[in-house]
Amino acid sequence: MFFSLPKLSEKIEWPGPIFLSKRGIYIPWPANSPAAWMWLAVVLVGAIGAVLLWRWRTKIMVERAASGQQELIMLTVMGIAGIIIIIFGLGWQRPEVTETGSIEGGLRLTIEYAGVLAGLIVHTGAFIAEIVRGGIQSVAKGQWEAARSLGLKSGLAMRLVVFPQALRVIVPSLNSQYINLAKNASLALAIGYPDLYSVVNTTFNQTGRPIEVILLFMITYLILDLIISFSMNLLNKAVQVKER
Repeated sequence: MFFSLPKLSEKIEWPGPIFLSKRGIYIPWPANSPAAWMWLAVVLVGAIGAVLLWRWRTKIMVERAASGQQELIMLTVMGIAGIIIIIFGLGWQRPEVTETGSIEGGLRLTIEYAGVLAGLIVHTGAFIAEIVRGGIQSVAKGQWEAARSLGLKSGLAMRLVVFPQALRVIVPSLNSQYINLAKNASLALAIGYPDLYSVVNTTFNQTGRPIEVILLFMITYLILDLIISFSMNLLNKAVQVKER
């Protein structure tokens, strides 16, 4: 699909603006300026604060039977403020067509990178969707009925009762899927994108030392997989139901 895009003079323009051609896909992107980085840091700090506030709201709702309305209002205000900062504070640069017919500004995604990204998203997203669906369906129907008998709406029943139990089934499978995602990225060589495998192949051809290059390649992937596995194991440990 991406390799059938028209040439630059016949580019496709979408609202945004977004331009698509054989030269690549041009999309709006935040400016690389100190002000943009400062506002991005503010958004990240606010996101961490929102997560902590959300956990505190859940705790007082469970332990003190509080309504949590004040915390919900604060979360709403923080969310609106974050959206305003993202829209107006990051100094978005829009791609524009110059007098010579070229495109400047924004972010350019090469056709090869866009193809790899789309393929990995569709392939991995389908597996993850099935993992999440299976995890939710693994929770006994009686848990839904018990949550509704307590007066919880469907959204609260899912968030407070069903999904925490489903995570025990979802997270271990996600661990394997994310490791597969890291390894499947090497398929980018098939469409000409210079990924890690392509760099290793070039290094091997230039140095003539296959053993050292392959060992380095293996160690790199091993480190990536161990980091992913370690992070997911920490998450898996955090979501386990702690029996009293």
